[in-house]
This record gives sequence, structure tokens and C-alpha cells, in this order.
Amino acid sequence: MSERELHRIEVLSEVVEGRRTLASAAIVLSLSVRQVQRIVRDILSRRRAGAASSEPRPAVEQPH
Repeated sequence: MSERELHRIEVLSEVVEGRRTLASAAIVLSLSVRQVQRIVRDILSRRRAGAASSEPRPAVEQPH
């Protein structure tokens, strides 16, 4: 992973954790606020989907 990609991940993580604003991240990453908002929303939805898929599933009874 390149330095640029690592920096982008770091900045977006700060936004997700609430330590940086969308506007600040947009300036640092040379993106629009809307683009940063979309990326953060995607990160959060993937995080929720990952958490949901790791939950244990109820056993399914097999017909005899």
C-alpha cells in the first residue's frame, strides 16, 4: 500500500472516530465534502455488514 493510500485511510479513520470533520478531511485529501461523506458512509455500512455477518446464526433443523 502506498504512503498516499495509508494517509487517506488514516484521515478517513479520524473522521469515522469523530476526531476530524468532513470539511477538514476534504481539504487534506483534496476531495469535496460530498465525496468524503460518501466514502465515510460506505466505510460505516461495510463495518455494520461485517459485524452482522459475524453474529452466530440460529441452527436450522434438518427434516428427517
